Parts: sequence; structure tokens; C-alpha cells
Amino acid sequence: MSSFENDHNKLALMEKLEELNNKKEIIHGELERMYESTEEDHDLDYEDYSGRPEVQLDRVNAELERTTSALRKIEFEEETERRKNVSKQLPKHDSYILPDIGTITDTLSRQQYALSIAELISNNDSQPPVTIGIYGSWGEGKSSFLKLIEEKLKAINKRLIDTPGLKAKLSTTRIVKFDASEYNAQEKIWFSFLNQMYAEYEKDQGWKGVMKYKWTMFKASIKEQKLVVIINIIILSIFIYWLFFVNNGKPLVDAIKKNDLPTNFVGVFSTIIVIYNLIIPMIKQFKLISKPITDRVNRHLKLPDYKNRLGNREIIKEDLNKLISIWSKEKNEKIVVFIDELDRCDSQTIIEFFNALPLIIQNEKIIVVLSVNFETICFAIAEKNKFVFEGEITTKDKLEFGEYFLQKYITVPFYLPNPTEYNNYINFLLKEQSAFSDDEKKNLVEIINDIMQIQYINPRDVKKVVNLLILSKDRIYFLNKQDESEVALMFDEYLRWFLFQHFNPKSTKIIIDCLNKWIKTNPHKTMKEIKPLFASNQISFDPNELADSFFKFLDSIQIEYILYANNISRSFKIKYESR
Repeated sequence: MSSFENDHNKLALMEKLEELNNKKEIIHGELERMYESTEEDHDLDYEDYSGRPEVQLDRVNAELERTTSALRKIEFEEETERRKNVSKQLPKHDSYILPDIGTITDTLSRQQYALSIAELISNNDSQPPVTIGIYGSWGEGKSSFLKLIEEKLKAINKRLIDTPGLKAKLSTTRIVKFDASEYNAQEKIWFSFLNQMYAEYEKDQGWKGVMKYKWTMFKASIKEQKLVVIINIIILSIFIYWLFFVNNGKPLVDAIKKNDLPTNFVGVFSTIIVIYNLIIPMIKQFKLISKPITDRVNRHLKLPDYKNRLGNREIIKEDLNKLISIWSKEKNEKIVVFIDELDRCDSQTIIEFFNALPLIIQNEKIIVVLSVNFETICFAIAEKNKFVFEGEITTKDKLEFGEYFLQKYITVPFYLPNPTEYNNYINFLLKEQSAFSDDEKKNLVEIINDIMQIQYINPRDVKKVVNLLILSKDRIYFLNKQDESEVALMFDEYLRWFLFQHFNPKSTKIIIDCLNKWIKTNPHKTMKEIKPLFASNQISFDPNELADSFFKFLDSIQIEYILYANNISRSFKIKYESR
């Protein structure tokens, strides 16, 4: 149909609507007069049933519904054409997926908390052993918060360089980061941790530090084995005497033929001992110098003589203490160990870590900052200590037991505060994303913040939502450019529906089933107009969801757009649902 015909038909329908509305007002007036008159007068005036005002009003309302529907159809087709024309004008923007990694940019208003913890750690009066527990659910931004604390500690270190007088109050800190999820279950977690300590030392001090450490360890080994060293020196002296004085520089074979048996026995025996006790170990030491110092820990664990010995931990503990004494020379200097992702390990690993924690924190320079999901850790601890419970173990029992257990290890528990709004966070995520217009970014922030008043969303879920919207935006762009498409969807409409179905998946299924039934008799109506049908048909939403509270986001969207948006959003869901 041409634009001229559309305008003509639209004008005719609008005139008809005006005429029907005028007629409706007249009938309402007759009804008012009728209710003011007696019943007898009413019956005399309207002997013909079809002439009664009630019947006329029903006919007018039905005609109004048909006319409104026809007008809406034309307007819908016009709007679809307009949207397609706008879409064809829009350029294709490059987008990228947001990675799930921590950031030092404070977008969740936690900077002050991080600064307070950093200053607490750096304060000279905060003496180890200290273990700070950062508690938060998965996706709350614990890793980012650790990075914030790290940045604050680095800033304090810089202040101490610029203003040496502050050292009377604050300590310099060296940072070691340990990702527990990378731990190999075939090895002891304390071994993995110490490996990381050596690696950080080597990274921080370079080859000079490595040589210094190995020379210190070499001197220590000599002191520990004085008797062995003295015996080896005596044997080496005998070997040199035999080689250069007894043999007088003669070829070895000729000297052996000439010398008597006791002399040859002493010479050969001393040669074997020198090769075995001195030359081979020296070659090994030279080879070891070229390798990372973490190999020292590897040797403790892998050699049969050490692997099954109870004293192995004590040996490594001594090595750790020596490493710290070489690395940290200043009196008030501290080693701050950040431990992350422990809650992603299995129960056995978690228990092993806490059993090993005293080994780490007994050193007078080490402070540990540990970030975990409190509930996960409590459940793992309770699972490994089931023998202390009687009867069935409840969730409350697990949490109480886990909390009691953690109190022995965590000096300062800190519960990460939940964000109350995501203005800065979402704007930060979308700062470099050209796919979203300023209005779309603004709408997303407003809707997410509105949802936060109804239901909490953690930062990781927000990021997942944004990533799915990035993918969806590309799909909508492609579909709107297709000429054969009967519907053109605005991204703001899709955004509202996507968030509704994301937080109300079961209620979404109910709504879609109903809309598919009602669309033939209620075409081009908005969700606000359709909503009374749910009540009149006694249809309720899932009681465990908040669909009624979320419904306001859909009020202005026509049901055709809802069904179209749902077809697109089915491919972009965070949680799997059977279809």
C-alpha cells in the first residue's frame, strides 16, 4: 500500500473514531437519564430491545475496538517502515567482549575501604602474624578489590621514597600474589605457595638476587655440614698429594705400575671419593645456578628422601625464613601475600591450605590477605570434619562450624559491601564500546539501577548481561536491515525485555504462552493494555520471581515486539533452560 493510501485510510479511521466517540458520549447521556427515570418509563421508552442504550453502547464499543485495531495496524506498519529506514542509515559498529578479569579502576565505590586496609597493613604497629580475610560471594569483585589494595600499598611505598620521615610510622611492603586455583592437586599447596614466593623474589631481585641467595644457601650448607666438609678437604689433600708428589707428574698408568699396592689403593680411593663427593656435586651446583631458584623447592618435594619425611615442611620453612631474611633487610619491611581463588579449589585443597597457613604466617615479616567466598569455605571445612557432627548436618550447622574454624586463622574479617548502584561501573564497561549510543547507555544504567531496588545483581552478572547485550545488538542490527522482516525492533525495547526474562525465566514462559494465544484478538496492543487479561484469566506468575515488580519496564512495548524480542533473546541467556 502506498504512503498516500495509508494517509487516506488513516485519516478516514481517525474521523470514524471521532464520530464513534461522539456517539458514545450521547449514549452515555441517555443512560444517565434512563437511570434517573422510573422503571416503568424506561420500559415504555424502549419497547424494542435493540434500541436500548446498553445494546447500542455495546455495538459502538465493538466498532470502536475494530476501528482502533485497524488504525493501530496502519500505525504499526508505518512505524516498522520508519524503523527499517532508520536502521539502514545506521553504520555497523565494532564491538568486543568484556573479559572477566579484575581491574584497578574503582567503579564500585570501594576505594576508601582498600585504602584503610592498606594503611592498616603498612602501619608499623601492625605486627605479623596477621591474616586479613576478604569475604564476598562469587562475582562480587574480590579480585578487583585485592588489586585496589595492592595499588594503595604501592602508592604508600612511593610516599615512603619521596618522604623518608614517614618510615617512623609506615612500613615498606613487598607483594606476592598467589592464585590458589592454579594449584596442582598432586602436590602440597604449601609447596606451590613457596614456589610462588621464590618466583616473586627472583622477579623482584633479578640475577644478582639469585646469586646472592644461592651463595647464602651455599655458606649455610657448609656450616651445617662442617664434619663432612673437613673430611672432604682431607681426602682432597690426599688426592692432590698422591697425584702431584707421589706420582711425580708421571703418566697415571706408569705411576700405578711403579707404586706399591697400599699407595695405589689410597690414590684410587681418594680419586673416587673426590669425583663422587666434590666434582659431581660441583657440576650439579653449576647446572642449578642456571635454573630458577624454585627448583630448590622442587628438589625437596621430588627426591624420595624428602617426599615422605615429616621434617620436609620444617626444611622448607627454614629455607623460606632464609629467603625472607635475604629479601627483606629493612627492620619494618613486610611481605604482603595476596591469596585469591581458594574457594575454587576442592575441599581437600582448602583444608590443606589452612593446615599450611601457620607455616606461612609464623614468619615475622609476612602478612596474608585472603579473599574467599565465605559460604563455600565453610561448607568445605564442615564437609571434611563431618565426624564432629551428630545426626543430619544443616546449612546453619555448616556455616557456624566454618565460622568458628576460620576464627582461628583470620585476624581481621572484612565483608565486601554490595554495590547500591552501577552508574560508574556500567559506564566504565561501555566506555570504549561504540555499539551503544549515549541514550542506550543511559537507559541501561537506569534500568539496572531500578532493578537493583527490586533484586540484587552482582558485578559479574552485570558484566555478563552487558556482553550478551553486545551480541544481541549485532543480531538486531542484522535483522532490522532485512527487507522481508515484518517487525523492526528498537534496542531499548529489546533491552527491557531481555532484563525481564533474565530475572524472571519461569514467568517469561507463562507470558509468552499467553501472548501467543491472545495476539490474534489483541493485535498491536501494549503490555499495559494486555496486563488486565492476566488477572481476568486468573493467571499468576511464578511466586519465587518478581515479575509483577518488573512488569513496569514492559508497559509501553507492543506485544508483537515482545514476541520478536523473545525469539532473539532465547539464544542469549546466562542460565541454561530446556526448550
